[in-house]
Amino acid sequence: MRKDLALKLAALFHDIGKPYTKVTRDGVDSFKGHEEISVILGDFILQRLDFDDTIRRKVGMLVKYHDTELFPSQESMDDITGKIGVDLVLPLLELQLSDLLAHSEQKVNALLPQRENTLKFFLSSVSSRLK
Repeated sequence: MRKDLALKLAALFHDIGKPYTKVTRDGVDSFKGHEEISVILGDFILQRLDFDDTIRRKVGMLVKYHDTELFPSQESMDDITGKIGVDLVLPLLELQLSDLLAHSEQKVNALLPQRENTLKFFLSSVSSRLK
């Protein structure tokens, strides 16, 4: 992981809301809406620790969208860029990849190719715009 404070803080707080949203049905746990609770709790903690508004905003955006399914398409990249800004797309993709790698091997194997392709697509599109 890069030396990106907002990314590191988002990694710390991205699932902090799960205990407050846990619902078990038929033996399967669900954490629907945990992103919103995680944003609120993370922001409260960052405020108490006197982090500036810029870091708090970035962390909040990364936490809010960390479970958003992204695809290697211009439409998907335009959508997320419109929501969080181009400067946060790479950190978001890194957070999603790190989060995925903490799951079961089965889930990693199922989702890793799409995550890698989405990252490659984003890097390629940014690279072509810089030329």
